[in-house]
Parts: sequence; C-alpha cells; structure tokens
Amino acid sequence: HGLDRRMKHDQARADNLTASLLTLSKRVDEGHDKLTSLGKVTALLERVAAKMEEAEGGGGVPLDALLKVFKTLKEHFWEEYVSFELWELAPSLLIPTLLSLLAQGWDPLVPSSRDPLLESLLRWRPVLGGRGGGGGGGGNDEGGGGEEENPLLAKAGEAVLQEVVRRTLLPRVRSALTNLWCVKTQPHDAVSLLQALQPLLRTDDGEGLGTTVIMPKLAQ
Repeated sequence: HGLDRRMKHDQARADNLTASLLTLSKRVDEGHDKLTSLGKVTALLERVAAKMEEAEGGGGVPLDALLKVFKTLKEHFWEEYVSFELWELAPSLLIPTLLSLLAQGWDPLVPSSRDPLLESLLRWRPVLGGRGGGGGGGGNDEGGGGEEENPLLAKAGEAVLQEVVRRTLLPRVRSALTNLWCVKTQPHDAVSLLQALQPLLRTDDGEGLGTTVIMPKLAQ
C-alpha cells in the first residue's frame, strides 16, 4: 500500500510538471507570436518612413497610401495598435503630406479644389477610430475582429484627426476667409465652407471661425 501511495504521488507530481511545462510552452509561443507581430509592425513603419524620406519635397506620400498603412495596422495588428497607441503616429505622417498638397494651390473657397481633399480626410475617420464605424481588430496578423468601436479609441482617433486639420487646413481656411472671401459677391461661400469642414473640425474651432472671421466681415 505504501508503494501504491508513493506511485500515485509521483504520478501526480509528474502530471503537475507536465501541465506546468505545457503552460510555459504556451506562454513562450504567445511571446514569440507577439514578437513576430511587433517585428512586422516595425518593418511596416520603417518602409513608410523610407517612403516619406524619398518623397520629401515631391508632394509627399499619397494620402490613400498612408490610409492603407493605418488600415493594415488596425485590422491586422490590433493588439499592437492599441498597446502602443499607433494612431498617435498619424500627425507625423499626415501633416507633411497635407502641407505639400496645400502648397499646390488648394483653395478652400472653391468646391472643386476643396472637396476632394476633404473627402480623402473623411476616409480617415473610421480608420483612426472616429465616428462612422470601422474595423475592430484581431490582435495578430491573421486579421479578424468585429465592427464595434472602442469608445476611448474613437475619441482618441477623432482628436488626432482634428488636430491634424487644425495644424494644416485651418490656417489656410482662416487666411482665405480673411483675405479672399468677398461678402458682397460671394455671400454664401463661407457657409458652404463651414458645412464642408464641420465633420473634421473641433466644435470650438468651427465656432472660432464664425465669431472671429465670418461675423466681423459680415458686419463691415
């Protein structure tokens, strides 16, 4: 009987050890998968940085190409996207490209010049997590995930895009309204412009344009 008890005890220890080894092996595999995913994210961002350097002075990387990068990050590397707050990289990529596009003659008072750029920027909202839905994530390179938005991510992504607009489009808009907008001959242009910009502006920025630029000109 003593031998049986010892054999049972040894078997239990062996089973516990096997279970511990399996758990450790699983953790090692998970760690390897995370490192692999992180390596892919790093490589992707390095390729984008290289393209930005190559395109410097030549109009920048196309907005749609940058958008594709963020779609890939959010849809296929969700865990890394959230853990490292990768949406915070958007301004450093978007702002140089937008400034190059604006320097090519973007006119916020002319719909044919203004609207295509605004439509391109609106496509960023669901990708960065703003209003309009968008892809959740699967946490690794296999993709997946549902369509529900994380409210905190939605707020953060919206704030990033609004900050980009504030630092690029808003100064050009303010200048156009101040120096180019003719109230007598183009009275409705300002309203059309604000309506087009509204989805991309912070509330206080939109109100600021109205109170500091538009209303004073109307009162002249």
